[in-house]
Amino acid sequence: VGQKLWCVPISYYGITPREVTIVKVGRLYLSVSDRGKEALRISVGMLEGDHVRCYLSEADYQIQNRAERAWIYLLRALGRRPRAVTLEQIETAAGLLGITLPVDL
Repeated sequence: VGQKLWCVPISYYGITPREVTIVKVGRLYLSVSDRGKEALRISVGMLEGDHVRCYLSEADYQIQNRAERAWIYLLRALGRRPRAVTLEQIETAAGLLGITLPVDL
C-alpha cells in the first residue's frame, strides 16, 4: 500500500497515462487511487485492469514500450529470409531470443 504505479491505456478509452497509488491489496486484485479517489482495480499477477496496463514506473513502461516497438519493426523488416542468411545464423538468433527450433528441420 502506498506504492506508485504508472498506468497506460491498452486501447484508447479517454484514459491518459498517469501515476496511481496502490490503496488496497487483495489476493487477486490491487485497488489504486487516482487523484484521491479509488479509480481502478488491477490484476495482481498481470498488472492489468479494464482498459489499462500498469508498470512499476514510467521508465519501466518506456523500456517495455520501446522493446515492443523494436520487436514489431524487426518482424516487419525480416519478412522473408534473405538468401545470405545461413542456418547457423538463424540458429544463433533463435538461441539469443530463447526460441527452441525443432530438431528435424
